[in-house]
Parts: sequence; structure tokens; C-alpha cells
Amino acid sequence: LQYVRSPVNIKISESLRPPRNDSDFCHKLTMIADLKRESPTHPDPSQRRVLSYSDASEMACALTNMGFDAIFVNTDQSFWGGSYDDIRKIKEEFRVRGVRFSERPAIIAKDLMLHPLQMAYAVEMGADGVVLNSLLLGQDMEHMMEAAIVMGCETVVEVHTQQEADDAVKQGANIIMVNQWDRVDGRLSPLQAGKLRDRIHPEVITIVAGGIQDYKQISDIGMLGYDSVVLGRKLADEDVPQLVDRVRAWEGPPRLTLTMGMGRAIRDEVQQDMYY
Repeated sequence: LQYVRSPVNIKISESLRPPRNDSDFCHKLTMIADLKRESPTHPDPSQRRVLSYSDASEMACALTNMGFDAIFVNTDQSFWGGSYDDIRKIKEEFRVRGVRFSERPAIIAKDLMLHPLQMAYAVEMGADGVVLNSLLLGQDMEHMMEAAIVMGCETVVEVHTQQEADDAVKQGANIIMVNQWDRVDGRLSPLQAGKLRDRIHPEVITIVAGGIQDYKQISDIGMLGYDSVVLGRKLADEDVPQLVDRVRAWEGPPRLTLTMGMGRAIRDEVQQDMYY
């Protein structure tokens, strides 16, 4: 494994919150495609099929052409129908097609990460970083994050509860994803992103996943001050290219306005609108 000699890779950060020179710029959203064949979150086993594809690299290129900024590559075979080889194929296809590093979406491995060797293998296959689940790792999260630093890759820390969000902030997570699916009881909590926004420091890159289906939802998430949204099951719908175009054109007040105290009134109004 060569990852120890690799330079620090901040492709995920650069993709999800592109650098800007002026703090007064309008807030913009980035988009992540959750590339998976199956999903264990659906309570009905017959409905767990998400996308039907044999070649992950072809799907990744199609998603890149649509305008996605990052791709979660689900690598667990039993739960999501994926493999680590999907990462390798995607990375190789980008190379063959001449897609430059600066032009391609970030490649993020998504698995039940329990050991640094899993992260090392993902990086070896070509991933820019990995998703770490706060519920799954608990107090081992810091150890995994430290291992990722040694490997020169970034981590996306997935949380659902207030306690998990607080722990992720204390542990120094730079990228936090609020998953509105409760992995314990399998329920969707569509207001969870609003409940957790104030628990996360404004400088942290923030993502929302779980049950996102339409432009109104995404616009509300942007107005809460989040940086990026994840499309999962939605990827199977025919209107995804049009939705991506609309989201990429979306603009909100400056991000600092939305995430600092002065943005509380805006966030409260958005949350009330989401509730009703």
C-alpha cells in the first residue's frame, strides 16, 4: 500500500464547497450522487432495489455529465450491491476519457467502515475519501479520523442525532453529513436537518442525505445554510438532469448570513415552512 507517501488530498472539500474570494457571494449548493444498486433502509425487502446497472464507471460518467460534484460509491455487496472494484473502474474510466482531476467529481467510498485497512483499500482503489458512521464507530471515530489523516484522505462523518452531531464537532470533523434516515428504527425524519444545523460549526462543510426528492426540499436545505445535498433513490427518476440544473442555478443569501446568529430568523421561517 502506497497511501503513506501520498500527498494530502482535499478533493472532497474543494468539490463540496468551492473556494471563493468574496464572503458576500451568494450561497450556492453542491450535489452528491449516492451510487448504489440496493438500499437496506427500505422496510420492504422487495423495494430495496435502487438502480440497475452493471458498469459503475458508465453510471459515474453519466452522473458527471449531469453536473454532480461528488459520488458516493457504495462498496458493500450484501447491503448495497457494490464492491471496491467499482471505485477502481470509475477512476480508470475517468483516466481513459481524459477527465482531469480538477474536472471530475470527488469519489467517496461508502461502506460499514470499522477498520483503517478498509479505508486504506478504498484509497488504494482510487477513492478521495470515505464515509464514517458515527453510530457505528462511537468512540473509535477519532482513531479512524486520525488514520485517514495519515493516509492523506478526507472523511465525511455521518450523523443522525444531536449527540452524534455534538460528538462529531468535538472530534474535529471537517465534513459532516446529516442523514435524515434513522438507521436504528429505519424511519425517515425529514426535519432532522433543521434540528441539527445549529449544532454544527459554520466552518464545517455540511451535507444532508435521506429522502430528498424535489427542488423545494433542496431549496429549504440550502436556506438552512447547508452546503450539499445527496440524491439516492431519486437518481432512478427521469427528471434528475433537470433537477440538477435547477439546483446548480439556485442562489441564497451569503452563507455566513444563514449560518450565524443573524440567520436564525431565516432558518426558523424555513423550518416552520418545512413542518407545514
